[in-house]
Amino acid sequence: MGDMFLSFAVRLILSIIFMWLTLKTGYVILDLREIVIIVITTNLSELLPNVGFTLSLVLFIFLVMRFSGCSAFDAATAAILTKVFVFASLMLAQVLLS
Repeated sequence: MGDMFLSFAVRLILSIIFMWLTLKTGYVILDLREIVIIVITTNLSELLPNVGFTLSLVLFIFLVMRFSGCSAFDAATAAILTKVFVFASLMLAQVLLS
């Protein structure tokens, strides 16, 4: 149970950091409070078996569009870049720690 909570917390923190960095390079403007709401909601939806990743990606895009009023393309770009950066950093950490 402790390992799962630690993994969730690390993924949550990395998602917030990489989403903030991704949004600084694009046309989507969000406050830190909105970023935290989006990241917590999408990371909780990722815990669902079988449909979690797809649901979190759709929810991520929808919430970014809802909070910022940006286009679907900009929201999808922010979502995909954030997910890719988090995945790459987790894989890199796993390789370095093993």
